Amino acid sequence: IHPRCRCQIAPAVDDWDAWMREQIDAKRAELAARRMTDDGERTKMARAVQDECGRIDSDFGRVWKDYRATGKSRKGYDETVNAYLSSISDGHVSAEYKAKPKAKEIQAATWLARNGHEVRFKLESSKPGSHNADMLLDGIPYEMKRLGTRSVYKAKVRIGDAARQSENIIVDLSLRTLTDAQEEEVLQAMIAKSDIDVIVALTELLERVFR
Repeated sequence: IHPRCRCQIAPAVDDWDAWMREQIDAKRAELAARRMTDDGERTKMARAVQDECGRIDSDFGRVWKDYRATGKSRKGYDETVNAYLSSISDGHVSAEYKAKPKAKEIQAATWLARNGHEVRFKLESSKPGSHNADMLLDGIPYEMKRLGTRSVYKAKVRIGDAARQSENIIVDLSLRTLTDAQEEEVLQAMIAKSDIDVIVALTELLERVFR
C-alpha cells in the first residue's frame, strides 16, 4: 500500500475503502496478538521469580529457626544463616551477625553473586533517623528496592525513598510490572537526581549500571 495513495495495486479490489479497513484491522490484530504474547512471557518470567522467592522464604525461615535454637550466638549464626547464604551463592553472599535479610533480598543477592559480585547484608539499625543501607556490594553500601507497581510515578517514589538510605541503589525489576519503555523512563529520570550516584538495574537475567 502506497502511503496516502489510492492507486489500485491490489487485484480484484472493488471497494478500496473497505479493503483498506480490513488491512488496518488485520495489522491491529497482529500487533495486539504480539503484545499479548510478550505480556504472557513477561508474566511467566515474573511468576517464576515469585515461585523461587517463595522457596527461599521457606528455606530461610527454617534456617532462622535453627539459628534461634543455638541461643542466637555468633557461632550459631555463622553455622546456620551464613552457611545457608554461602551454600546458595558459591560463597559470595554473607551477612553481618544478627542481620535478617528478606527473601527477595537474598534472591537478588544470588543473582548479583552469579554476576561475580560479593554481597554482604548489613544489620538493620533501630536508631530513629539512621541511614542504613541494606547491603554492601563489593564493599560499597547499596539500598535495594524491588518494584512491583505498574505506575511510573510510584516507581520513582520508591527509588526516591531508597535514596534516603544510600546514594547507591539496586533496582530489582524482576517482577516486570513496567514496560521496557517505562523502566527506561524511570531509571533515566532517577539517575539524573543529585542525591543518587549509582543505580544497578537488576533482573534474574540482566544487570545494567547507570551513573
